[in-house]
Amino acid sequence: MKKSLITLFAIPAFAISLSTTACNKSVKNVTVFEAIALDAATGTWELEGQTITIEHLALTGKWGNHFFGGYAPSSSTGDKPHIEAELKSIPTFKEAGDGYGADITLTGTLTDVDGRPVLKDATCKVNSERLNKKASDGHGLPIWYFKSFSRTQFDYNLDRTTCGTIIGDGNVFELASMPNLTEDQWGVQEDVFYVVFPGENKDMEDFYNLSPIPVIIPEGLNDATKTKLKSTLSGKDVGGFIDLDSYVTYYSVEQGGVCILIEDLWGPSMKTPTKDPEVYENFAALKTVYDAKFDQEIIDVFADDTVISFCPSEYITVKAAKEEFTSPAFIKIPSAQDTKSHMLRFNANIKITNENAQEFVDYVEKIADYLDTEANGWEKPENGVWTFKDDGTNVSREIVLSYVETNPTYVDIMYFGLDKPAASPVIK
Repeated sequence: MKKSLITLFAIPAFAISLSTTACNKSVKNVTVFEAIALDAATGTWELEGQTITIEHLALTGKWGNHFFGGYAPSSSTGDKPHIEAELKSIPTFKEAGDGYGADITLTGTLTDVDGRPVLKDATCKVNSERLNKKASDGHGLPIWYFKSFSRTQFDYNLDRTTCGTIIGDGNVFELASMPNLTEDQWGVQEDVFYVVFPGENKDMEDFYNLSPIPVIIPEGLNDATKTKLKSTLSGKDVGGFIDLDSYVTYYSVEQGGVCILIEDLWGPSMKTPTKDPEVYENFAALKTVYDAKFDQEIIDVFADDTVISFCPSEYITVKAAKEEFTSPAFIKIPSAQDTKSHMLRFNANIKITNENAQEFVDYVEKIADYLDTEANGWEKPENGVWTFKDDGTNVSREIVLSYVETNPTYVDIMYFGLDKPAASPVIK
């Protein structure tokens, strides 16, 4: 497996405000934003080597003697940075037991560990605790998380400055490998296994495979997490599915970039999915299911021998899509029809065989060439977006193509269309 390219200066879509002003070495009290600020010229942490204090963080993740402290504003915001601390001693929690959401202050020496910022030789002061896992004034802080990520969101939003980010609300992955641990090694010896988003390339021997995501099983997990991890993986093998429910993101140069971390606050919520994701080996199979839902058949330009699978990730009303996304690219149809139209979002997962990813390039160009051909009836209001007017006046279908340049193994496709009209009742 070829490890994905490591981008040192990528700015995530939920852009963290990184300070670019060099700090005086006497600085003690800093914000978490300042703690994870990178020097653009050197790629090192601006405060690396300095002993710093960060006050009023929420305890968002932990395992062994490692704590994650997260920025915890009282209202939702796109800025949700975290900092990892390696503690000299672990505080005792009274109210919440596990310390979930406790208001903490961390002090330690900012150190680069395998590409991520860590407070070494750190101390943790517990300012207050969260009662019954519900935030209240003076008793702990809110914990914010992002909704379940698609592959596009995962690749675009996460980098070495986003360690500790929580992704929640259901996250089903396909197993590309299994842990290599004996019964007495779980949580005692660090290990890694790999997952992919459903339908992606699981071949761990494929040098050009960029799909596998490392899942880190660290040392020091508690018994509840170890038991849940072992029971969830029991009986499964490569190709099986695992629902991580909520997970903490990590970063490792050794592992090639962004990883998933199993830890003790969110790890115990993993489970076997109640229903396996949809994965179709060819486009004809996907059409069979979804053509029956739309007024017009989905054009078959997406079919191609280089695609190993098609995997739908969302099928929601256009009204719901407009509420979930902010892009102006959504289908423009009368608002009264919003509930009579749907968006189908799916990935076309492509097998590439060389560094130039020619299969990927050819696939995208084939689709674009078809949609750009005037005789086929599609119009291009902006890059990556094509619309169709079945009546010549009102937009009734729309296609949006997107991809991440650093991982040319999939194309994210959004297809918008009017619903198939309900059949008229038979009058007898």
